[in-house]
Amino acid sequence: MLDMEPYQYGDLPTDEKGGIYIRLVQFHPPEQKTGKPPPCSITEHPLSDCPKYEAVSYFWGLPPHEGQIICDGKAVKVPSNLYAFLSHMGLKSANRKFWIDSICINQANNDEKSSQVAEMRNIYAKAGLTLVWLGEEADYSTAALKFAARCSEALSDLDPKTATKRSLRYQLRTYSEFSLFSNNWYAFFKLLDRDWFLRAWIVQEVALSTNAKVLCGKTIISWGVLYRALHYIIHYQTWIFEFYGSPQIQELMALQSSQYEISTGRKRLYWQVLVRHRKAMATNARDHVFAYYGLSSHESFEEHEITPDYGQPVRNLFMNVAISTLQKATNLDFLSVPRTRREEGDALNLPSWVPDWSHPGDLCSSFLLFESLEAAADTDFKLPYSASKDSVYTPVIHSSDSFTHLEVSGYVVDTLTRISTHWQLQDTSGFQSLRKQALILQRNQTYYHDWETTISLRSNPDALYPTGETLEEASWQIFVAGLAADNKDAIRPKYYKLRERQRYLLYIHRFGLDDWIVIWMLVVIVGHVLRFLGIPNPEMEFRALTGQMINRRIARTEKGFVGLVPRLAEEGDRVVLLKGGKLPVVVRMREGGVWEFIGDAYVHGISRGEIWDEEKCSKFLLC
Repeated sequence: MLDMEPYQYGDLPTDEKGGIYIRLVQFHPPEQKTGKPPPCSITEHPLSDCPKYEAVSYFWGLPPHEGQIICDGKAVKVPSNLYAFLSHMGLKSANRKFWIDSICINQANNDEKSSQVAEMRNIYAKAGLTLVWLGEEADYSTAALKFAARCSEALSDLDPKTATKRSLRYQLRTYSEFSLFSNNWYAFFKLLDRDWFLRAWIVQEVALSTNAKVLCGKTIISWGVLYRALHYIIHYQTWIFEFYGSPQIQELMALQSSQYEISTGRKRLYWQVLVRHRKAMATNARDHVFAYYGLSSHESFEEHEITPDYGQPVRNLFMNVAISTLQKATNLDFLSVPRTRREEGDALNLPSWVPDWSHPGDLCSSFLLFESLEAAADTDFKLPYSASKDSVYTPVIHSSDSFTHLEVSGYVVDTLTRISTHWQLQDTSGFQSLRKQALILQRNQTYYHDWETTISLRSNPDALYPTGETLEEASWQIFVAGLAADNKDAIRPKYYKLRERQRYLLYIHRFGLDDWIVIWMLVVIVGHVLRFLGIPNPEMEFRALTGQMINRRIARTEKGFVGLVPRLAEEGDRVVLLKGGKLPVVVRMREGGVWEFIGDAYVHGISRGEIWDEEKCSKFLLC
């Protein structure tokens, strides 16, 4: 088999109306059970008129591809994870037609890949079933899927229309299943850590499918059940995120948002969808853009003339995304795409104002909530940011062989003089032992003390802020990035619940016991006892509103303003207001009178147009 002649792909034709053809693979019953994928054959069909087929969603993994299947008597190399799926299906795949990207697309032909990717939205929409293969059973995966079904069931019980009357025995068993020390939590979050959930392509594959099922080992559930489980945990078991978590939670919720937009016909700007799914992973850097071509942003992709082209250099693609977007804009919203630190020797060498979509890094969420449904253009949702009031501006691109600069208009308003460490999202993977819970609490308290010290909140909470408020009143609004602007009376009590708990925890710091892990373990134990008695952690309601703090720093300026600034910010950086910008931005002076763009910021007392003066504006060149 190793010496078998490789399969040769021919060129795919186009149908009479100019539509594409696709390949389908059909597996045949093997003569005997071998534990290997059965032999198959490949046929070509116009996408507009093809037989019923199923699509397969799986994790490719990194090359080399270790599996090999027999197709029309010849060898086709496939990713090892797909090989495992086909071996697992065995006889169950016989006489069924599948669309599987690594087999049905000639991966060596960039033109074919480009045309097929452009039609991926229709390929998955036409599939009768999409099978999501998570891999073989491991790490209590069967228990995890059963727990997902229990969470979905619990969500139904919250609705009076679907609720089932439960016995006391059932309720006690439920409490046991959802307790912190239940193995169900470890199994569930371990399942979400699987490689499939990290892939960029899963978004289209699931969001565009009309019927998706999740298969892990021998256990199968519908995608809807898994999503309902996530919904239940996020909204009704929020406490668990103090001890468990997964980066994939955010990605899965983003996937569901994209799926919802498709089902409701909502349209989004393509680059906002890229922001939403930016933490996903792809082997080919171009897929950080092309993998989302078929979503609610499809028309926007076409409007900005960004089409799948796998022969295009990655740098050119990312430059085209930025330039095309900014040249068609009347505001600077695109500059609110979060930036990451560039490594030494970065081969792309992008200007500071051009996002590197292939480098997810430790990103923060966008202030303008590009990731969320509420930011969709057809909703009434309005953000409380208007740093340059109602001014409009279309940036100018200056390009030569040696540089590409972005010309904007604005003025410097302040200088950063003191900056905290960045609030880093902690690793909550694996089983959360009492010690690990204590370490998480200890680390969060260290961040909290550092932030308070940076802005002198603990030492002088009643100091007068530039807006006329007290420093403490301004600070809690900064912690929620100004999103309390029109709802202060509802959110302020939540903050003071946090402050009340912090008042007790402060004694640990005052007595110099911060490094005594046993003290923090006792605090965790007390918290569990109180939760058992029905008394939740009083911090959680307010902390749930502070997601914008993650991977940002808090900073004080020369004039006494305080704000959330990019992780890349340094003391001495300038705070600038730009025409057409909803938020202040942080920039850094470079040689030749040009400025490095660091990122946007929420600065309390500046971000709602309080000090905007268009007459002060002059030209800024961002390098």
